[in-house]
Amino acid sequence: MKVVQKILGQATMFDIQDVIINNSGNIYFGSVLVNMITRGIEEAIIGSALVKIDLNEAIAKATLSAINRRIEKSGI
Repeated sequence: MKVVQKILGQATMFDIQDVIINNSGNIYFGSVLVNMITRGIEEAIIGSALVKIDLNEAIAKATLSAINRRIEKSGI
């Protein structure tokens, strides 16, 4: 997460609040709840990704999904 904070070059902090792995039939997916703090304002954001082979990779992709969605929306 520190790499993302460094790339953004702002006083934005990220904290992973929760990771949930779920399934629908034989399809597994991960959801990640991330707290984003910018200029003293805290916001919860969420991302998800399919678990294909590696669970840790899916969690990383879900985390980046949450952050990317929020960055694109706000233009941070």
